[in-house]
Amino acid sequence: MLDTITKTVYKLQRDAIFPYQTLQPTLAVVHKSANSDSGAASYLRSIKKTAAGYGVGVLSIEADTPFVVVDEIKRVASIQKVHGIIIISNYGDINRVLYDRIPVSLDLDSLSTLSLGKLIDNRSPIAYRGAPCTAVACMKIIETLNGGEDFSGKNCLVIGRSIRVGRPLAEILMQKNMTVTVAHTATDMSKLAAQEWDYIVSAAGKPKVWNKDNPLPLPRDKRSLVIDVGMNVDENGELCGDVDRDWFNDAANEGSYITPVTSGVGKVTTTVLFSKLFANTAQYFMNSAGVYHDPTFKQGEDL
Repeated sequence: MLDTITKTVYKLQRDAIFPYQTLQPTLAVVHKSANSDSGAASYLRSIKKTAAGYGVGVLSIEADTPFVVVDEIKRVASIQKVHGIIIISNYGDINRVLYDRIPVSLDLDSLSTLSLGKLIDNRSPIAYRGAPCTAVACMKIIETLNGGEDFSGKNCLVIGRSIRVGRPLAEILMQKNMTVTVAHTATDMSKLAAQEWDYIVSAAGKPKVWNKDNPLPLPRDKRSLVIDVGMNVDENGELCGDVDRDWFNDAANEGSYITPVTSGVGKVTTTVLFSKLFANTAQYFMNSAGVYHDPTFKQGEDL
């Protein structure tokens, strides 16, 4: 039997990638040099490896200053074969301005002000496609755990308020009838302990912040279903999530589930990224052929 992550990835590949692989799109990745950002260099290697398996070209754009980022985005946006642009390095407080320079049609991670604005209160059943990739990945994992796309009657605790995960995730879950509570690391979790959460998503970004001394409000009378977005490094230099796994294994009820630290949310996020790229490319060719659709066009079970 396939595990939750494998099921989620396979469905995305089957519905949104494999049918369009002959399109062979190109993804432009903007990043600092390896000497300036080793984390981005590692992420770029991962993207290239995944892209090779899907028949996707990767245009690596090295830009160590925001001025170069702006120039390079303008340049690659005009290249016909490029159907998606992402920025994977952190340029500090200027990030928001740089995200806004990416044309909405090429903004795969949906972090620009316009992309996020179009998401809010969107009534389309596939509005979630306009959310950041990690937020979509969390929703897709919940769909797999839920056994369907309708979350009516379910409730979720989302811990984290970033524009990359927490806030857009709350929005797309509510669009699918989930009741959502948004908390953060400054929230007194003991005040939330009485709620029997169906799902808990932690995007706190702090190593093992949820532990025996600072526990998550796990449900008392049913299994806990936790999506741990955290990819942190602990005091021993080892990768870990937001949740202390030893504590979780002791505290959770039988049959509980937590996403793995590696090959978990990140693996689904990368698959969502390429799903969006292929959807953009398919839309481009349909428009070029005179078959015009709403940008949220959906064929079959796309994404």
